[in-house]
Amino acid sequence: MLLSESLLDQLAESVLAQQRIHRRQRLNTIVSIGGGSCTGKSSQVAAGLMTRLGEQTLLLAQDRYQRNPEYLKNMHPLYRGDHPNNYGISTCGKVLSQLKRGQSVTVPNYAFRPDQPIGSKIIHPRPIIIFEGLYAGHDNLREYCDLFVYVEAPYYARLLRRILRNTCERYRKEPALVLRGFLSSVTAAHQDFVVKQKSSTNLIIQTGFNISDAIQRFNLTPLPHHYELSPKFTFDIDAATTITITRRDEILMFLLLYQNQPYLIFAIDEELANQLEMSDMWAY
Repeated sequence: MLLSESLLDQLAESVLAQQRIHRRQRLNTIVSIGGGSCTGKSSQVAAGLMTRLGEQTLLLAQDRYQRNPEYLKNMHPLYRGDHPNNYGISTCGKVLSQLKRGQSVTVPNYAFRPDQPIGSKIIHPRPIIIFEGLYAGHDNLREYCDLFVYVEAPYYARLLRRILRNTCERYRKEPALVLRGFLSSVTAAHQDFVVKQKSSTNLIIQTGFNISDAIQRFNLTPLPHHYELSPKFTFDIDAATTITITRRDEILMFLLLYQNQPYLIFAIDEELANQLEMSDMWAY
């Protein structure tokens, strides 16, 4: 189902119905929101539920349980940090079990930048716990979910959000590095592990890419460009928004165009350009 205000209203009503049943059992309600990287799990679905359900809701991000950098050195190089073993699945299950039964828990902080301090804090349960993350419904975690929502988005939407988020907000990485990671470990983990969660979901929600929302969230402004485009590859998101790979003075460039103005532009190598052009995922 396509995400809309009415769908979020219906989802909130379903959660409240579950919560009324569990209240008689003296249990809290667990709503798990899983799905691929940059599908809008937290920014759209979890945030929309939090707005509707208010102070009776606690949000717990699975990102808190990511392993430390030393552990990542031993991860499978194909998947790196996006492998489910990086997310402390068994620990997450114990925490959800405690919160469901009304117990307070100590949870780790997680910094997306390693130079930020890491510690922990105590959180106290509320009648509704929203558990959000890449593997929120993975394996045994499903048994703790009263309602499991799987969020998906088109390939281009996830790719653009990943570039913008990791460039502008989380890590301040170079866009080409973010793109390379998305095309390798992120996509491999998505295909091999993340999508398997769909088979046990209560609801599948689809999100899209809205250029106006991206402009506002990431403070994007039109960028100057004074050259003729010689596209190697073009994908039209809608009538006004296009992803283009083009050449400028023999350098391959990735562009996000809106109303013929570039809002994102960076250099890529031939390998990345070919991967994008040959990908069979643009249709999804």
